[in-house]
Amino acid sequence: MFYAEGKGVPKDPARAVSLYRQAAEDGYIPSQTNLAVQLAAGTGAPKDEVEALKWFRLAAGQDEPVAQFNLGVFYENGRGIRASKKDAIAWYRKAAAQGHEKAKVALDRLIGKKTRKKA
Repeated sequence: MFYAEGKGVPKDPARAVSLYRQAAEDGYIPSQTNLAVQLAAGTGAPKDEVEALKWFRLAAGQDEPVAQFNLGVFYENGRGIRASKKDAIAWYRKAAAQGHEKAKVALDRLIGKKTRKKA
């Protein structure tokens, strides 16, 4: 993260992606999410939404709320996968249940507050 953000070291997105990838491949869940974010944005590596989706799925399947939220975004917008409102809502619900505020907002937008509170 220091290389990604330039904290205490010169900002080096490519180095950040390399380190995230090493840690992600070793199973470190936050790095799986961080790598996916970088790949989705094309920061430090060529933009690759299909690979980003792979890493988001892996981290989301291990209950990582940021990855779950991002999967919701990918499904809602058809990024790297066919758009699916149903799948977007399912991933937003999982993230919202863990307190992810942006996921709560997304649910409110897609299905309304009354429905979300039942989740």
